[in-house]
Amino acid sequence: MELPLTPLDFLARARALFPRRVGVVDGDHRFTYAQFGARCDRLAHALRRDLGVAPGDRVAWLGGNTHELLEAYFGVLLAGGVLVPLNIRLAAAELADVVDDCAPVVLFRHPDHADPGHPVRQVVLGDEHEALLAAQPDAAPPRPPVDERDPAEIFYTSGTTGTPKGAVLSHRSLYLHAVHSALTNGITGDDVVLHTIPLFHVNGWGTPHYVTALGGVHVMLPRFDPGEVLRLVASEHVTRLFLVPAMATALLEHPDLDRRAYPSLRQISVGGAPLGPELLGELEARLGCPCICGYGMTESSPTLTRALDKPGEPSDPARRATTGLPILGVELSVVDHDGDEVAHDGETRGEVRARS
Repeated sequence: MELPLTPLDFLARARALFPRRVGVVDGDHRFTYAQFGARCDRLAHALRRDLGVAPGDRVAWLGGNTHELLEAYFGVLLAGGVLVPLNIRLAAAELADVVDDCAPVVLFRHPDHADPGHPVRQVVLGDEHEALLAAQPDAAPPRPPVDERDPAEIFYTSGTTGTPKGAVLSHRSLYLHAVHSALTNGITGDDVVLHTIPLFHVNGWGTPHYVTALGGVHVMLPRFDPGEVLRLVASEHVTRLFLVPAMATALLEHPDLDRRAYPSLRQISVGGAPLGPELLGELEARLGCPCICGYGMTESSPTLTRALDKPGEPSDPARRATTGLPILGVELSVVDHDGDEVAHDGETRGEVRARS
């Protein structure tokens, strides 16, 4: 019998195998996987019983990297819904257009962010949200029937011309991306991941799923602040750090960087734009761990390549500053205008074609 591939299995595994482990840290809040799972259950109940979410309905979310959004990554799917994390950096008119396009049944909104001016039903995070969860039964909700090709998440991307467009990610694609990313990067249950990359951005680079699957620790960061990042890396013993080049530069320029040691860090991952070997070398020297670059896109959940050192070959910082090689489960080529693959000489340009 074939079982459908779904990220819901990741939460189920963490709850069964690591119930007493603290899996989520968000300021003063610390949740074990049992507690985190119970909150996901309550969110699913609320969506079904009180908010009228039916299978396939969209649930929009406007807020930063908080434990509530991480809960939505699983709770919305437990209700049979489709999660639509909204980009908090969009202009009001763009945000209203996105909400109109995805047509959510309900919008959860952090009070720090303005009402997008759409008639959709809203739940404001904080007292209203907590009261909604508290009113739900303790029993786990019935797990919805899942076709692994059903939509699970929609992320709006500005990677094309014109207005942001929704990229639909299926249960299957999210599951396989998490497994392939964890294997490629050597993620383990001992890892502590600081969520510097917005969870409304390209599936949070897959971290919500594979960290949960392996029973690792999520450390939430509502908005990027270089001083707070350095403090949390040291105090929470963070092992994995994910950055775009602008974040990397901000860390390197911060006066607190050299006032602490960061012995827990195992790896820094950089994407979103080219980093360059000089900046990579400075990151490695001052933070004391390898830095690996990569490439991806929203439609691929998102990772396509990683610039890991090749087994059996000397470590090469110049290689680690490139976009790298396809990860497991990815077929990738660079082709010319006629669709023919270009020379692998590091110079010839072409169009990237990928299947994952």
